[in-house]
Amino acid sequence: MNDEADQILLLTLRQVGCDLPDECTSLDVFTTEDLVKTTSHILSLNNTPDALPFHKAVLPREMSGKFKACSTLAEHVVKLGYTASELGFHQFLYPSARTTR
Repeated sequence: MNDEADQILLLTLRQVGCDLPDECTSLDVFTTEDLVKTTSHILSLNNTPDALPFHKAVLPREMSGKFKACSTLAEHVVKLGYTASELGFHQFLYPSARTTR
């Protein structure tokens, strides 16, 4: 079930312009960078002034920068109304297939 859902989700993300590596065939292999880049692209499609900082987001190399970027991204998604579960920096910084779905 999850494999089929992942395929549909990844196909949809690619169709809206998310730049995912070819080897990304399941959310099990989604990296922190993939998740941040994909989420920031989706937010940039929102076309609101709040979305501008997220256009083409790239994670800094240092951990403190990654923490700040992931925290900001999580706060923005919550501000847009995401309430399905708790969302914080750790879902972006340490993604798992279950929480990414």
